[in-house]
Amino acid sequence: MFLFKKIRYISAVHNTRYMGQQLASFVQFLDAAGARAASLHVVGFSLGAEAAGFGGKELKRRGLLLGRITDPAYPGYSLTGSDGHLAKGDAAFVDVLHTNPGILGFPQPIGDVDFYPNAGQWVQPGCWIDQLIRNRELGFVNGCSHNRAWRLYAESIRNPRGFPATLCRKWKGSRLCNFQVDGYMGFGAGPPLSGKMYLETNQRSPFARNGP
Repeated sequence: MFLFKKIRYISAVHNTRYMGQQLASFVQFLDAAGARAASLHVVGFSLGAEAAGFGGKELKRRGLLLGRITDPAYPGYSLTGSDGHLAKGDAAFVDVLHTNPGILGFPQPIGDVDFYPNAGQWVQPGCWIDQLIRNRELGFVNGCSHNRAWRLYAESIRNPRGFPATLCRKWKGSRLCNFQVDGYMGFGAGPPLSGKMYLETNQRSPFARNGP
């Protein structure tokens, strides 16, 4: 079963390039119809964001630029250069949520702005098995930390200022990186934000520590 899933994932990785080409063609059609590519925001989770990245690269070759792309995947892309995965430059603004760095998500910054919830832990608060049981969230036992990216982003749509974040080269705790609100993760993010940003979340929904 594990081997079958691995083969399916490898096939899906390969297909993201094709899906990116199809996305580029669709966006080009919308642009010609009046919905400008520069006004569009493509939100993808995991492989979906990689497809968006390939779509953005293809659009640039066609002389168009997407307005914004959010979030990537890691396995199957980690050994490639920026031409082989979502990267800064694939849209006018690329923001990345690193909730499972080094496992199913990129550990290194690859966007215009890269958000690291809870110091970029590879296991997010609330994703340990005892916490999942206590919070009645066993449905998220598979890929809990990875899935946290879309859950945080979905919540930020309702609460754009719910996830205040601070700019810091490397988060090692408040003594080395004093927290101040430099911007917001998720829907509330946008230019001119850039660099690595850190924030803390609750271990269960609502994840935002800033109420709406």
